[in-house]
Amino acid sequence: MSNFITDQIVNALNQKFGAIGQVSDLSFSRDGISVTLELSGEERPITLEAEGLSWDTSDGKMNLYFTELRCREKQWVQEIFSILAEKTGRVVSFPDSLKLMPLKMLLQKKRG
Repeated sequence: MSNFITDQIVNALNQKFGAIGQVSDLSFSRDGISVTLELSGEERPITLEAEGLSWDTSDGKMNLYFTELRCREKQWVQEIFSILAEKTGRVVSFPDSLKLMPLKMLLQKKRG
């Protein structure tokens, strides 16, 4: 994936994370995404891994669905993100944009 596209996705994620931290690395595969996150107030970055990714669009938003979200470095982060995942229905929404088209091409479209 091009640096431009990766940068656009990193920017969108950084807006979602806000004051929690900043994304310093991002990698994709057909099965998932790996995000290195530098948490505010923490010395070492953590890695979040999301699996079972799919997407759809509605109301001008691209919805990114996941089935699994893990953080191996910090148990408390794992617990917080597990709670957030349940509360959000395991979906993260971004403004739909042509900039996200390569991500849509990489991932499967959600069925049903």
